Amino acid sequence: MRLFVAAPVPETVKEKLLETARSLAPAPARWVGAENLHLTLLWLGEVAEPEELLASVPEQLPQPFVATALITHIGAGKKLGQIWAYVHPETPLLNLQAGLKKLLASPEEDRAFTPHITLARGATEEGQLVADRAFHTTFRITELRVYRSESTPESVRYHALKTIPLSHE
Repeated sequence: MRLFVAAPVPETVKEKLLETARSLAPAPARWVGAENLHLTLLWLGEVAEPEELLASVPEQLPQPFVATALITHIGAGKKLGQIWAYVHPETPLLNLQAGLKKLLASPEEDRAFTPHITLARGATEEGQLVADRAFHTTFRITELRVYRSESTPESVRYHALKTIPLSHE
């Protein structure tokens, strides 16, 4: 089972993100549904014993800070054909991600952390780029979710398996 930990995107932000992103796509794209928008903090990859991992995740995660996601712009993702909403890597967000990585000891996550929200896939043709567009909004990260990723020929679907409220010390 393919798992990851992410912060859900508030409803008030989702439609604005998708509306702006759709105006940038030069060709048809496979849009991520509003219900699936999230800010991935830790990719866990293929997990053979998901029940064991879920049991190891705390019921609440104390934080000495309030993490926020500051979206700076929408543009081409690092993978060809993706449209991302880029999130500024502020210290509290980086600390939250590093704490999760240490807590869950993810061997899959050895890449540099680029905070973003994937909005679409298949949005460009070979060699074309999507123009960046400024997009400024902030939201508080009050909970995290462990998601299961399920790929189908038409799309990718995400199923929340566990919600972890963040408490502030």
